[in-house]
Amino acid sequence: MGSSGINAEYMGSSGINAEYMGSSGINAEYMGSLQALMHGLNRHYYCLVSAYRKDELEEKMLKSLKKPEWSAGLRVKDFQKHSKNNEKTLESMLKLAKKYNERLGEEGKLTPEELKTANVGKVDPRKRLANDIEVILQSNIVQSLGTMMGTRVF
Repeated sequence: MGSSGINAEYMGSSGINAEYMGSSGINAEYMGSLQALMHGLNRHYYCLVSAYRKDELEEKMLKSLKKPEWSAGLRVKDFQKHSKNNEKTLESMLKLAKKYNERLGEEGKLTPEELKTANVGKVDPRKRLANDIEVILQSNIVQSLGTMMGTRVF
């Protein structure tokens, strides 16, 4: 008899596979490998299902673990870092505006067929400029509102 109480000789002689001895497919019992038997491990092993389904509330809770707090948007950043970031963004916006102006001049000289392939694979300064404008406006508005709230509340 094995450690689980099932006679291994009986299972082998009747042709019943050890995996199907359980009452359901959730936990399956199987014999050890030939290598395990050679090492004297005459035991039955159990295969337990490790999949676990989470309900909707648990998924929502787990997704919200890495979310920033609601007050994160109200925190004021360091003024020196913010002003340096503004300067860098404005310098890049100046370069992008010059590139955009050059591109507009070049596009006036090209035919419609040449326009289709003229800027393929190149950085679009108009899109970058629009993105930089949006980023700098958002950061400045948040910084200004946070500063005003700080002076009013405290």
